[in-house]
Amino acid sequence: MVEKIKLGLVGFGCVGQALYNIITNESLPIEVVKICVKDRDKNRSLSSDNFTFQYRELVEDPEIKVIVELIDDADAAFLMVKQALIAGKMVVTANKKMVAEHLEELMMLRENGGKLWYEAAVCGSIPIVKTMDQFYNHEPIHEISGILNGSCNFILSQIENKGVDYQQALTEAQELGFAESDPLLDVGGYDTMNKLVILLCHAYGITASPSNLCTIGIQNLKSQDLKFAKQRGFKIKLVARAVREGDKVQAYVMPCFVESQHALSQVNNEFNAVLVKGKYTDDHLFTGKGAGGAPTAASVIADIYATEGQKDYDYYKWNANKDMVYSNDVSLPIYLRYKTAKDLEEFGFQHIWSEGPYEQGGFVLGKTSLENLWSLNSYIEEQGITVISAGLLQDTVKATSQMSKETFDLVG
Repeated sequence: MVEKIKLGLVGFGCVGQALYNIITNESLPIEVVKICVKDRDKNRSLSSDNFTFQYRELVEDPEIKVIVELIDDADAAFLMVKQALIAGKMVVTANKKMVAEHLEELMMLRENGGKLWYEAAVCGSIPIVKTMDQFYNHEPIHEISGILNGSCNFILSQIENKGVDYQQALTEAQELGFAESDPLLDVGGYDTMNKLVILLCHAYGITASPSNLCTIGIQNLKSQDLKFAKQRGFKIKLVARAVREGDKVQAYVMPCFVESQHALSQVNNEFNAVLVKGKYTDDHLFTGKGAGGAPTAASVIADIYATEGQKDYDYYKWNANKDMVYSNDVSLPIYLRYKTAKDLEEFGFQHIWSEGPYEQGGFVLGKTSLENLWSLNSYIEEQGITVISAGLLQDTVKATSQMSKETFDLVG
């Protein structure tokens, strides 16, 4: 008889319940010894005997070998994971914000005998973290570009394919369990940013601070922007991108124009995709559902089974690539829709292909620095300014020149 893996579960929300249901329905050799929750008054589908409100019961229980953390609160999650690692527990988490903000410290905490897995923190059901850590551990990665947030991709797909408005698409994403409890984490690009930080570590050996990444979300996009893209044969996707040049890696998160022939163009709804360009293996495209309780829970289960071997991640590139650094020192072609002359001045365009009026403001197609865009992150969000990168277009100069020759029909 197979000995069961005995675990303590923290959190019983969308993913936690999906995890419990899969374990039960599939009769997996996993026993959920106790579930730690915060709200004492909430009605739950299981008997109260299954729950505790004291996290230390899980950490101090010698029967529990594995702690699975599935809560939204990144600060509370870090304290819990830290205690578990110090206690020598095997820990599985899906909290990408917690991992991104404390990755280097978490790596060091493993020296106490505990181990940490976080596959479910990045792209739901796609095993991209393990793939980056082990398959690509010795191969230089030229570029990563990906759709890492299922909620944003679902929203943009609904607007484009069904003609619904932004708020309606967001509401549906929340009802389906795709969006975070605070939707700005998704639509503002922050969820994608945290996932990109994790991938930067495994792909390039860089532990970047999330606040150092240029991050622009989709909340300021209008139907006219999608119409503009569609008229030119493009789609708009929220893309995380990292490009290596020598010992420097530039990375950002922002809406991007994507050509119809690009691998990311046909990735729709809650699906995620990661396109990896390796020095020797060339292009690999990884796709799968990136949002929803069941796909994420399936990834958590894979990590739970991985605890049996007590081997988590190699972090080979983090140990080997000590000269690799993160940098915003690069120019980027963008489409900007602004409201005032002051807005336009803030962006300090190095080159402008085309510009014109739009409502009370205007639009510009030009080139500016990533460093400048990063410094304007808060300004862009607060002022409701639209920024879309043209950096994914195969022949950027040709594409932007063609766009500048066409009539900019932004009225509608």
